[in-house]
Amino acid sequence: MPALWLASVLALAAVTWQPAVEHGSLVIAMPVASGWVVCGDKRKNSTLFAATEDEVKVFELAENVIAGATGLRRVKEGETLFDVADSVHAFVRTRAFDGRDDYVEALASFLSAEFVRTVPPRLWPEIQAQADQAPSVFTVMLFWVTKAGLPRWADVNFHVRGGPRYTTRTTWDVLATSNKLRPVTIGNLALIDELQHGARPAFAETRRDPEVRRFLMTPYLWRERAAGEAERFGRRIIELTSARLPELQSKDVDVGPVADCLKAEVGRV
Repeated sequence: MPALWLASVLALAAVTWQPAVEHGSLVIAMPVASGWVVCGDKRKNSTLFAATEDEVKVFELAENVIAGATGLRRVKEGETLFDVADSVHAFVRTRAFDGRDDYVEALASFLSAEFVRTVPPRLWPEIQAQADQAPSVFTVMLFWVTKAGLPRWADVNFHVRGGPRYTTRTTWDVLATSNKLRPVTIGNLALIDELQHGARPAFAETRRDPEVRRFLMTPYLWRERAAGEAERFGRRIIELTSARLPELQSKDVDVGPVADCLKAEVGRV
């Protein structure tokens, strides 16, 4: 018995101190007449443990500012070394969101420095391996509404390969005023790409679905979309993605069927 107990303790300790890389999967943000509706699935994927449905991928930064994060979420080695959402909140505590064009650049610089400061370089290859099929190691997007009532977004993409380095983008008001603003999707887009650009017969009925066409295919007029219908679609497309990913990829399903949805709305500030 003592030998068995000792073996169990040692095995548990080995698992506890192995590095765990946790990552997220799908966020969809829809501009609507009142601002934004941002939905993210809740599946937590880990290199060490079974997936759970308790991750938060969309979170509020200010009264009318919503953030969404996909890709790497946190790195653990006995304790949490780096957490993307916690780092975003830490930055906001030093500089409240102000909507200025340099805000996302400052956020990106802070996140990059935090990653380099807290994550040992020996873990970087494993983190990069998790991102080999993704455009970046992690993406953070900000969605807000201007005082003029126009939806805007900005993003940070962090890369380990060739770096560490980051890229940023920020939209201008003209994207909304010219009616070119469309839903924004980040994470595992296998189903959305198939619906928008694919031709597999198995997805033909879904491509013909009026709601799918209204949000993903036909010219999108954000001033004609209501928050309620956008939230329904956001939850539905996440659930549909989770259900149909086995038809589109051989790896484990990394998008959960349950979603969180938050709103950034005109007049809340």
